[in-house]
Amino acid sequence: MTPETTTRDERDPQPLAAYLRELRWALAALPEADRDEIVAEARSHLLDRRDSGLSIEAAIAALGSPRDYAAPFLEAYRQSSALAHGRLRELLPVLFEKVAGSARAAGTALLLLLLWAPALAIAGTAIVKLSHPEIAGLWLGPHEFFIGTVDDPGSAHELLGFWIFPLAVVGLVVTWLLTRKLSRSAVRRLGPSR
Repeated sequence: MTPETTTRDERDPQPLAAYLRELRWALAALPEADRDEIVAEARSHLLDRRDSGLSIEAAIAALGSPRDYAAPFLEAYRQSSALAHGRLRELLPVLFEKVAGSARAAGTALLLLLLWAPALAIAGTAIVKLSHPEIAGLWLGPHEFFIGTVDDPGSAHELLGFWIFPLAVVGLVVTWLLTRKLSRSAVRRLGPSR
């Protein structure tokens, strides 16, 4: 028996056939074999509930909407796919989707923001230094120590000079690598919600 025949049968009542069709659509992001298995399992569950005396409509209502039923499977697939590929463009959306419901995800997101703030400040200052080298850099004065630009270069001493460029590159690369490592670790530990 092929997966297609286990997920669809002409003898299925119309409400069941409609539900399974919508479930298949809701699971469209999954590989076909996984989608077939989930739909077959839902069909079997609904038919078992009907055989135990429940109407097919009541069994469907108890299972929930096709989108709600599909949601945990889609989330688990996105998470496992993100972990398998290890790319930030897949890891970060999974992590940020969980921020509202998880202190661990929120803490990781905050840590990532704290990592990126100085890296972007250094990179931005390096970009400004290309066109205005006299006002951009790492400044030390009697009451100040900061990276950025100054109105009066005589009020503080610039410490880095053109070393800001390699520092900016190293800062961005290290921050990107840390972001990737922290995101992977957080997504792995979070697990799919149920």
